[in-house]
Amino acid sequence: IRFDGRRDDRISTLETLSKWADITLYDIGIDDYRSDEAAEVILGRAEPLLAQNLRQRLGRTRIKSEFIQVLGQNVRFSSLRVTMPFKESDGHNLKVLRFDPDTRQFYEQDFSVDQIEKTVTVRSYNPGIFVVVEK
Repeated sequence: IRFDGRRDDRISTLETLSKWADITLYDIGIDDYRSDEAAEVILGRAEPLLAQNLRQRLGRTRIKSEFIQVLGQNVRFSSLRVTMPFKESDGHNLKVLRFDPDTRQFYEQDFSVDQIEKTVTVRSYNPGIFVVVEK
């Protein structure tokens, strides 16, 4: 998603819905108005090659969801929410990891589980690539 704006312009809530993940960004705006770089938000499933690379980094960890990107260039936002389905699990013994492309590390995230809908919801202040795994 690319967008333009003036200094202090903000989108209070940008909500996207798909079968892979529902992603909401809050208080989104352009980070540096002097930059020639376009304001761009990258949301949704990670490209297959990237997902394969991340799977390899996780080794024998049992992956229970798609890898979901919430990334941006020349964009800032106050927080985000990602709701994504998990598969082949009863909803117990799960954890959500966020891969940070800058540090190239995985970080465990707080999340809630909806066992009826078979989804997890993560609220975070940090962009990254999210995935559900089994503990």
